[in-house]
Amino acid sequence: MNLKPPKEVVAVLVLLDAKMQQIIYQHQHQMRLDRFLSNELKIPAVLVQKLVRTGKILLNSCKTQANCRLNNQDCITIFVNISANKQANTATKNIGLAQNPVQIKNFWQNVIYEDLNIIAINKPSGLSTQGGTGIAVSVDDFIASKGYQLVHRLDKDTSGILLIAKNKQWGNWLTEAFRHKNISKKYLAIVIGQVKKDQGTINIPLAKKSIGKNDRVMPDIDNGKEAITEFVRQKVFTVKGNFYSLLLLKPITGRTHQLRVHCKELGNPIVGDVKYGGITAKQTAIANRLCLHASEIVISNYCNGEDLKITAPMPKFIKDLVF
Repeated sequence: MNLKPPKEVVAVLVLLDAKMQQIIYQHQHQMRLDRFLSNELKIPAVLVQKLVRTGKILLNSCKTQANCRLNNQDCITIFVNISANKQANTATKNIGLAQNPVQIKNFWQNVIYEDLNIIAINKPSGLSTQGGTGIAVSVDDFIASKGYQLVHRLDKDTSGILLIAKNKQWGNWLTEAFRHKNISKKYLAIVIGQVKKDQGTINIPLAKKSIGKNDRVMPDIDNGKEAITEFVRQKVFTVKGNFYSLLLLKPITGRTHQLRVHCKELGNPIVGDVKYGGITAKQTAIANRLCLHASEIVISNYCNGEDLKITAPMPKFIKDLVF
């Protein structure tokens, strides 16, 4: 029996004027605000998060957080003309993409799996998943014209498997699968130093904090959210007399920058992760990029009760260094 996608989220849109609108959430499932608006309005989740942060989106007339859970009959007020901004941005980006067919061709060559419901790409390091300030083009720009939908994200500098839903129904299904931990992921990382244990579990709660104009994820035992990562040491090797370790990382939870912060707290920051590992993490003898690669995704009970396993090839520079 084929697995059927869940029913779509139901909402009522009330237009107040050209620059203001309200959405009445009508569903028993408590969906995250940013994910709901991203799906409903077909805009990047990062834009929703920015609008919430700047007070342009209110929940029941009050300031809120982008990751809050919606309840039935909640009233979302948006103080910006989403349609006009979205059309302008889409038009500008589509012109740029239309003028660069080589870029489009190169992007779709990254597809490593496709069926009637989903696509998986092997996202290159340096390509953003979604648009934002200073981002010329993103994965979202390439897939929007086809009506496809992102269901999760990878950091710009992280390479590897990124799932894309071919329609809204399967977008909602995959979002729910992630929420219920029916999708598991594994990553490869090259870290600085010799990791002493063959395997282990890092269990350190994390919280996002503002430092100046920047947001950083930091350990917070008292107020942080649960964050758990399992690791297996694959190999220890040396380059120019310095030790490095190749780790297989399995995030049990899915916090922002979880793997990067956990490796730093382990005492072995990921090569290229200057944000959390400091200037010593810049190791040009290894690579001029963040050495983190999403290597495997398993979707439980995908169709006919069977699991779907998708793997991304190991980056060539890792193969050359380690094997």
